[in-house]
Amino acid sequence: MTQPQYDPQASGPSQGVPSQPYGQSNPYGQPAPYGQGPSSGDPLTQPLYGASFGQAIGRFFKKYAQFNGRASRSEYLWATLFNVIVVAVLYGVALAIVGATAGSASDPSQVSSGAGAGLGIIALIIGLYGLAIIVPSIALQVRRLHDTGQSGFLVLLNLIPSIGGLIVFIMCCLPTSPNGDRYNV
Repeated sequence: MTQPQYDPQASGPSQGVPSQPYGQSNPYGQPAPYGQGPSSGDPLTQPLYGASFGQAIGRFFKKYAQFNGRASRSEYLWATLFNVIVVAVLYGVALAIVGATAGSASDPSQVSSGAGAGLGIIALIIGLYGLAIIVPSIALQVRRLHDTGQSGFLVLLNLIPSIGGLIVFIMCCLPTSPNGDRYNV
């Protein structure tokens, strides 16, 4: 077995630092710094700190029903913003349909029938979108609560009328906790 070579006169990137045997990323077997995790394995198993908008949306749908593990604050906030924007656009379209039908009809009976058909379609689209994102949204909240070091069962606070969703949102916005490591996959 050969020992790593140490050359104090070495130049270049290592500059006298011994090379790491066996491909170790941290010298002398030290654990990885907090939040970086192991470098091997599937990248979807670890939270992506500093995720961009596109990365967060991609992970939101790739980890559709994964309730174990952790999610970074940026993953949670970008995915939540995406869902709020989509729902706001759909409601804006619904209001535009109602406004367009109300302004173009001279007979009040035509207003309700014209707007009703358009609103029915938009309501169906909003309902289908809500059904499509309910599971990944709950899974993301559970993973985010894990990253803050809390139990995923706290997502059940969403069932409290009026303030439950706000409580869970605030808890999901808390910073990452070292206690969240126990939820690593």
